[in-house]
Amino acid sequence: MQEKQFTDESISVQVFLKKSKIEVFVSCALVVMAVAVGLVNTSASIERQKEVFFKPVTVLYLSFIWLLSSYLLRKRQSEIVRVIPNLGVDISGDRFYDIEKIENVIINETVTTTDAFYYVALIVKEGGGGGEKVVPLFRNVNPVPAQVLKKAFISVREKLGMKV
Repeated sequence: MQEKQFTDESISVQVFLKKSKIEVFVSCALVVMAVAVGLVNTSASIERQKEVFFKPVTVLYLSFIWLLSSYLLRKRQSEIVRVIPNLGVDISGDRFYDIEKIENVIINETVTTTDAFYYVALIVKEGGGGGEKVVPLFRNVNPVPAQVLKKAFISVREKLGMKV
C-alpha cells in the first residue's frame, strides 16, 4: 500500500498486489525452458527442425509455455482511492462520492461457497428514498492482506474526519 499526501490535505491510497516469489521463479524457469527448446530446434538440420517443431508434443509444450507466461507476466493489480477532506472520495477517477452522502467507512466481509474475503467499503445514502448502499473500495484487488486493509481503513476514516 502506498499513501501519498497532497498540498490540499487530500490523500491518495493505492493498494496493489505484488507477484509472489513462486510466480517470479516459475516465469524465469519458463523462459529458460523456452530458450532450451529454441536452441535444440536451431541446432538441428532444417529437415530435423520441421520434424521436431511440428510434433504434437512440441506444439502442446509451446502452447503451455505461452499460456503460463501470459498468466504470470500479467500486470499487477492495483487501485487508487483519493480522499479529499470536506469534499468526498474519488475511486480510481471514475466514481466520486460526496462527503455529505457518506454515512460510514467499514470493513465488510463477503462469503462465497468456497471463500470469504474482507474489503473496505463506504456506506452511502441513496437518492431521496433514505436507503443506503455499500460501495466497496479497492474492488479490483483481492484478496487484500489484513494489515494493508487496516491501514487503508484507518487512513480513509481519518481524512474523512471520522473516529478511528
